[in-house]
Amino acid sequence: MQVDATEGSEDARAGVLYMRKTVDRAKVLLADKHDLTQVRMRPVTLRSARFSLPCVVDGVRRGERVQLFVKIMGSSDHFTAVISQLMKNVYLETKGLPAMFEVAESALGMARHQHDRLLELVEKGIPTSRPLGYYDLDGIRSLLVLEFIAGSPFSKVKITAALAGAAFDVMWRMHQHGLYHGDIKLDNLILGPKGEVYLLDVGSFREGTPEREQRAYDIASMLCALSERMPVDALLQAGVLKYSSADQRAAVPYVDLSRNRPDFFLTDEVIAPIMAQLSAGSPAVREDR
Repeated sequence: MQVDATEGSEDARAGVLYMRKTVDRAKVLLADKHDLTQVRMRPVTLRSARFSLPCVVDGVRRGERVQLFVKIMGSSDHFTAVISQLMKNVYLETKGLPAMFEVAESALGMARHQHDRLLELVEKGIPTSRPLGYYDLDGIRSLLVLEFIAGSPFSKVKITAALAGAAFDVMWRMHQHGLYHGDIKLDNLILGPKGEVYLLDVGSFREGTPEREQRAYDIASMLCALSERMPVDALLQAGVLKYSSADQRAAVPYVDLSRNRPDFFLTDEVIAPIMAQLSAGSPAVREDR
């Protein structure tokens, strides 16, 4: 069977042209809605950016240089998100656990969800990227505009016990306000220029999912993420003991789910001590709930 290379090339060119038009629309919108001139956009390379095209925006506002962070989401990104959440739900059901993940109805809905949930974090004083707006680009793609955070993702920095503890503290504060993340990974944790830790992005739990289960999934995800970059024994002392014995045990069934996410790369040798700690439910620094 022969492959028509010309047809493939034409499809590729069409895809590039469509993306260029999408970026041009985004630039016009940013100039109009955010009072920018000389708008330039450059993609950001993140290994775990599966549901959007993240970009840094450089522009000028009233003579001053401005940077923003944006995410372009399209129908293909929405489809990928739907499949990802579906597969996690299927896994839970095979373990006799209720499904707990969902995704918005469209790419615009994904942008709206991100905007509204991040705004909740800002209002509660949780360090994150302030949402500045979300927009429909062409009926298929959407644009989420966020404050630009100068810093480095945890995937690109050395993670010490102190830094891991700071990340757990941010998550703990979020949980104390009854807010849950649902998509903790290294690229969603940012180390700021003064050593501060920001928790970016958010996932989506089904309405009615018990808070205990949402909290347990966040704990498991944080452990799996950080264990890629630091010794597990130091990680456990720095982070998980902030949570009660009940919370630790509740996280056990979600560790295996988290480790099988495509953005985590963990071995059995790493997972075993995490499971042992959580199953034992060692006394926490803070009292049980």
